[in-house]
Amino acid sequence: IVVFVPLERGFPARRGQRVLRRELALDLTFFAGQYRLLRALAVSALSAMHRVLHAPPSLRVAVASLSAPVQIVLAGCWNQCSRVRLSFSDDSGASFGRVVEVDGTQSIGRPAVALLPDGSAAVAWLATLGTGDGAGELRVRRVFRDGTLGPIVVAGAASPGRLSGMPQIVRVGDAVLIAWRGDRLRTVRIPLPLT
Repeated sequence: IVVFVPLERGFPARRGQRVLRRELALDLTFFAGQYRLLRALAVSALSAMHRVLHAPPSLRVAVASLSAPVQIVLAGCWNQCSRVRLSFSDDSGASFGRVVEVDGTQSIGRPAVALLPDGSAAVAWLATLGTGDGAGELRVRRVFRDGTLGPIVVAGAASPGRLSGMPQIVRVGDAVLIAWRGDRLRTVRIPLPLT
């Protein structure tokens, strides 16, 4: 009634139409149905957009390559980003070797990967501390072609939210340089062999 009466006065179906009339019950029922339908459609559309914008993708991938011969390493985040895995390819990505689990505990994903001269890979990713306060950290680990894992090295604190962006990693001489965003742009240089 609060919405219906002002609309009837402002936009009558016929000139001179009274609000209280014989067809009022039918018009009010029709209006209520339209209102509920439009409201349901709007809520559904907003809910769908919320899920798309705030749900983490089930797969996030980072790729690195070296030439002569072309070697590719693929690091990805699977299963709602609770695990980070990596796989190597020696044939330009036509096929990949076995999948190595880099971190299967508190990962929130956003992997970055760099191939190292010996054929191993340095993988960086964001992880939560599991304390419940939203604290997180950027971790890096060396993965060898035979599946051997180096120790996890904490590169620095990071927000697990979207503010941390996508970390970037590159080999610079005998070290890896990692950059990520927090309250400001952060970089760290970690000497190889990542221990």
